[in-house]
Amino acid sequence: MTNLGKQFYDEIPIPAALDIVINDAITRYKRDAWRKTARKFTASAVAAVLLLFTAANIPPIYAYAADLPILGTLVRVLHVGTGGEQTDGVHTAADAAGQTVSLRFEADAQAAATAPVYTATHLNAPNRLVLTLSGVRTLDFPSIESSLRKADAVRDVYRSMIADDSSYGFVIVLKPGYDYEISELANPASLSLRFFQSEQAAQNTYYYLRTAAVPYGEELSILSETLFEDHPTQLKTADGNYIVTVGEYATEAEATAALQSIEQRLGGTSGLTVAHGTAQDIPQK
Repeated sequence: MTNLGKQFYDEIPIPAALDIVINDAITRYKRDAWRKTARKFTASAVAAVLLLFTAANIPPIYAYAADLPILGTLVRVLHVGTGGEQTDGVHTAADAAGQTVSLRFEADAQAAATAPVYTATHLNAPNRLVLTLSGVRTLDFPSIESSLRKADAVRDVYRSMIADDSSYGFVIVLKPGYDYEISELANPASLSLRFFQSEQAAQNTYYYLRTAAVPYGEELSILSETLFEDHPTQLKTADGNYIVTVGEYATEAEATAALQSIEQRLGGTSGLTVAHGTAQDIPQK
């Protein structure tokens, strides 16, 4: 009996260009596979470079790293400046791992996709980081304080008095000879604060403007708002009160000139005086 199925199969015409089509498909497959491998290798190489810099305690070159997206999660690395995106209702907590403290952000009991708007300011007298978060409704400060105090670099940490109920700030006083870097990450959102030793000149004298000391409370907030245009920061004194500071200058003459400019703008006395100190000096009162 003749096998009709096999006969029909054998009589199917084979296109002349079939070999070309097959070869093209094989070439595309190899090219796509190579691209996937290359992407994986590139991601691994970038991660290795980042790990090398972290392990070596080499501070980042901020001018180049300011807005460099890496691996889809690292948004930017900075020392001072502003980052994040506008948010509302975010909750903030923290945890520590060695000399790194991560501020975690949640929205509706889930990890937020992006960090809220934040501002980082560094001052030398005393050596400190002032961090302000906006678009935050609740903040677990005990967990933040506890995590930060585990780092060898941290000398003290306390809240800033801010009247806005959607903004929080805190001051991280560092020991002389320590520095930090901030990494902003997304998906999930966090701010990673890494502390490390540096060659900072601890004995350099810096000049700044300061108010009289007041208790932590409404008066402190009012003083800060009065000097809002001058980018004030709050500093706890050795006796437990707080002052508002403005600016940081290399000479007393520069500080005096800045004071005169502020009082001219305000049309009278500002309540500020010229003070000075080093990276380790905390005002007594």
